Amino acid sequence: MTPTPTAPKPHHFPELAGTYQFSVDQYHRLVAADILGPGDKVELLDGYVLYKPDHVNPPAGWAFPRWRRLRRWTAEEYRRMVDLGILIPDDKVERLEGYLVLKMGQSKAHRQAVVRLANLLSGHLPAGWFVISQVPVSVGGMDPEPDGG
Repeated sequence: MTPTPTAPKPHHFPELAGTYQFSVDQYHRLVAADILGPGDKVELLDGYVLYKPDHVNPPAGWAFPRWRRLRRWTAEEYRRMVDLGILIPDDKVERLEGYLVLKMGQSKAHRQAVVRLANLLSGHLPAGWFVISQVPVSVGGMDPEPDGG
């Protein structure tokens, strides 16, 4: 007996690999929280919150043209998603240039280097200065998180 081939998914977006996919429940929670509204002109396809094709207008010089249909999120929207539990720590996601990008895991060598560097730097800083490592920051339209494993 030969197995029956499975039908391909109606939507598949390999160019969006490495970006966050929402569940249907998360999408509905985004709408209920007014993070997404009727003016957004988006839809949920394969877990991606995408602008409808007739509403895509990427700015000139865009750093990620492959992601032109992905909805970009403001820092405020990102923090609200975290505060409301739409995004949780297990999601391992960070906001870069408005996109929700999956974080890479942290290797043992990376962790050791971070600890050694923090110890080395702390002994050479002026009074009142201190080293903070592995904490999220908000810089220039991004909210990168520390590498986590």
